[in-house]
Amino acid sequence: MYRVIVPIFNKKFTAEQLALLAKQLKKANVSEILLTFPRVLRSKQSLEEQIDIFLRNKTFLEEQGIEVNAWLVPTIGYGGTGRKFQYDHDADIAYTRIKHFDGSLVYAYCPLDDAFTDDYIQTLKALCSTGVKFIMFEDDFTISGGKGYDLGCACPKHMALYRQLLGKNISEVEMKKALYEGGENEIRSVWQAALRKTLVNFAEKIEREVHADYPQVRIGLSANSSSYNLEGVAIPELATIIAGSTRPFIRLTGAPYWKNALSAATNMEAVRLQADWCRRFDPFIEIVAEGDTYPRPRHWVPANLLEHYDMSLRADGNLDGILKYMADYTSNAEYETGYFERHARNAEHYAEIERRFSNKRSVGLNVFEAMMTVGKTTFNEKLTPNTLCQNGHLPTMAQEMCVDNSVPTAYNDPGSASVVFGESAHFLSEKDLSRGVILDATAALILHQKGIDVGIRRVKEAPVPCAEYFCAENDVVSCALDREGIFYQFDLADRAEVVSQFLAGAEGLGVIDGDIDELPRFPACYYYENGDGQRFLVYSFVAHTTRVRSGWSKGLFRHYLRQTQLIAGVERLQGHPLPAVCEGHPQLYIICKKDERSMSVGIWNIFADEVICPVITLDRSYAKADFYHCAGKIDKNKVLLQGDIPPYGFALFTVYI
Repeated sequence: MYRVIVPIFNKKFTAEQLALLAKQLKKANVSEILLTFPRVLRSKQSLEEQIDIFLRNKTFLEEQGIEVNAWLVPTIGYGGTGRKFQYDHDADIAYTRIKHFDGSLVYAYCPLDDAFTDDYIQTLKALCSTGVKFIMFEDDFTISGGKGYDLGCACPKHMALYRQLLGKNISEVEMKKALYEGGENEIRSVWQAALRKTLVNFAEKIEREVHADYPQVRIGLSANSSSYNLEGVAIPELATIIAGSTRPFIRLTGAPYWKNALSAATNMEAVRLQADWCRRFDPFIEIVAEGDTYPRPRHWVPANLLEHYDMSLRADGNLDGILKYMADYTSNAEYETGYFERHARNAEHYAEIERRFSNKRSVGLNVFEAMMTVGKTTFNEKLTPNTLCQNGHLPTMAQEMCVDNSVPTAYNDPGSASVVFGESAHFLSEKDLSRGVILDATAALILHQKGIDVGIRRVKEAPVPCAEYFCAENDVVSCALDREGIFYQFDLADRAEVVSQFLAGAEGLGVIDGDIDELPRFPACYYYENGDGQRFLVYSFVAHTTRVRSGWSKGLFRHYLRQTQLIAGVERLQGHPLPAVCEGHPQLYIICKKDERSMSVGIWNIFADEVICPVITLDRSYAKADFYHCAGKIDKNKVLLQGDIPPYGFALFTVYI
């Protein structure tokens, strides 16, 4: 059963306000909410007041047939130096605050301080006493807070732990240098081990003490973008620890409101990746998506973005539900009803997606990403921990390249090639390499240094290019970045086939200075098959340094010739075409799933232009097709839709062998 849970900000509601809220929830057929509860420190009176408010609201809504559970906000703390949380009282004086290696003390509390963890657990137990069956933690159950530019913790307790683990004295300055510069080293490994020890011990303490008194209460975690890489322990393991004998729970990160990617679909991919990571660790974990529409209302995040997010993740089929943020946190329930209305209207679409996509496996280009790679990352002035957090955690750059070019993806398709960027290349197996691999410069150099022939003979750093020349198409695309990325000039083996070339020169406003034919060139992308039959499509940029965060810069990924290059390149790598492609339409998001006799395809147009009578090219000829929310016909390996996909519209079809 796919759970739809609506978060509600807890406050002193009137009976009339609660009645309006219950009405909206029932109209949308929502029967479960998470009511926020503030972390209260250092004040028994304040804690009792908040419990009273929570209980009054919980009782009223449960009498209306709505299940009420809790969302505890914050946990360790968000960090930041601006102001403390309003219910901290004098905790900032009484407890050890997390200290970053830049020297700043933030408004988050170190879990090595037993006085803080004891106080926190008392709040948690008080919340359990209200009769809730489930408590979800906020996404700040971390030491870093997800921010690579202010790593922690450098408090006296943690510095003592680092020295103990290292077996020698070390200063904060030495720690920071090892974390922020160079590659894999002993100090960085000790830092990760210490963070792991801190969070695991805190999770174990919570589980032990809470479940001693309230054994049936489930405790779940929420992920942030650092939860799989930067905290010394990945969140799937923490979730299983804190759950004890109950079913683990994780609210994934990556929401419709995220603006750190220029495509909403990239955030959907981030969710699919996390779901795969969690399922691989423990298939029993309950996983829900973060359908957050912050800051609300629809002026900022349209309901259709939330609906596309929900529908595509239902099609993916690897989640158990969604935390769907449809109610405004401040205003009355009837102030913004648009999210509820579209959720209710789309109920029949959800049912069709379930019917059409369930019990099938995802097919497409494998996005190969490993957890916990920060220890192996080589940092320099262009690739800093902050750059990695902004451009390498979630969504990942490999996901962004696929989504920007409407390439259908999978996370465990044994018959398909893989795209592997950055330090994830350390974890490639011989089997992965045998199926064909797309690499960025970092991944290629990792394999090269391991003695795997990827076609590189010599390498030197190259200038940031202004454009890219595509050999087969005899055409040039400008490629301005909004940052200084890292590029390499590879001298290649004789068998390497250059597919495109970067042009070194100046560019402004999308116009290239000078004569293009006279600009220096170096390989941008090449295809290579080595003597062992391993096939590679290699790019000469370091992906983590090339993400475009401004709509004023084109970047390297988002253009039609890159799409053509990827479609052809993947087919060459794996020996068969992608399952379904539809070229020439920006921000078209495609999910494909197969069983033994059919393939279901979902197409979401997350763009302001309609897709005019799209033609979808399939991986083989199919005998027949049926359609939902569109009309069309099949002609061997092509599906021709008879009509447009409107802006923020979608189309579903299934083809049969």
